[in-house]
Amino acid sequence: ADALVAVEQRARLMPGSYDAVLIDCFIGGGEVPESCRSRALAQHVSRILKPSGTMLQNMWHYSPGKASVATQFHKTLAVYKDVFSGAVEDLQVPMPPTIRWVDILKATKARTAGSA
Repeated sequence: ADALVAVEQRARLMPGSYDAVLIDCFIGGGEVPESCRSRALAQHVSRILKPSGTMLQNMWHYSPGKASVATQFHKTLAVYKDVFSGAVEDLQVPMPPTIRWVDILKATKARTAGSA
């Protein structure tokens, strides 16, 4: 199933039930489909995460063959920072210098009052 459809269903049926959500979704050359990096996806993931739950997404911040990848990365980072109230980190994956463009975006849901 498409990632967006899957998290939409879970947000409806099982809110607040996941410790972590991992996203690894590419269409080639480092591009990530819109449905796998959209505001709607981030909002639904936030709904299914437990307080302090984490979303991790494999993304490229650059592609030697597709200039649009850098733009997509920066837009996605901004959206995730908005949805997750700034609790987003860009973790660079250790790679050889010639291919150092792989990142993990880590977004953490805020704890709510009374959550342990």
